[in-house]
Amino acid sequence: MAKGFNQDAGGDFNETFYPITIRLVITLALTNKWELFQLDVNKVIYGLKQAPRQWFHRLQENLLQLGFPASKCDPSLFVYNANKHTVYILVYVVGIIIIGSSISLVQQLISQLHSNFSIKQLGKLDYFLGIEIKPMLDGSLLLTQSKDIRDLLKTTKMHQAQFVSSPMTAHCKHTKDDSNDFHDPSFYRSVLSALQYVTVTRPELSYVVNKVSVLLWIFTCWQLSISWDT
Repeated sequence: MAKGFNQDAGGDFNETFYPITIRLVITLALTNKWELFQLDVNKVIYGLKQAPRQWFHRLQENLLQLGFPASKCDPSLFVYNANKHTVYILVYVVGIIIIGSSISLVQQLISQLHSNFSIKQLGKLDYFLGIEIKPMLDGSLLLTQSKDIRDLLKTTKMHQAQFVSSPMTAHCKHTKDDSNDFHDPSFYRSVLSALQYVTVTRPELSYVVNKVSVLLWIFTCWQLSISWDT
């Protein structure tokens, strides 16, 4: 595997994608009683920062030829409207979600994509970007990130911690002198990034994640001030 984190900046190095919420697409499918289909692309070079972008550019050109312009609000969402039918395609690197008002049209699209790319059809959507999609008896869908949360707890050695009703006190204030736990800022940033993504399905954590983000910002500013002084 290529070590993408060792690449030197240059060209389109800074043009990257970020995980997007799939709530809107899932809501549209539930509201209209459409099936959620999931595809996976077999051949993409992992580890190279430019590879996902080049793959996305090629897929985008192909979808435009098929009549799927990208949404102005989200370049990873492609929408087809013709002959009273609508199809949505949501793309994140090698993961693709497809929903539409016509199953035959969706299957036709999947066949067309398969003729141009190495596509694997995974059936109905059940797992996407670390989010588990579980059908409920009442027809709704439950979105969870239990695996990511368990992995995060193990990474931070908190998997045996006791449960509390609230993740932090409501009136907690932080300064740069509060703690000496920043001996590994990279680890702290990675944990914070994981926590931010967990708020996709656990919005009640947004407050505490915001607080620790502010603490990281304070620490970063403090580090910068020291480097400037020296």
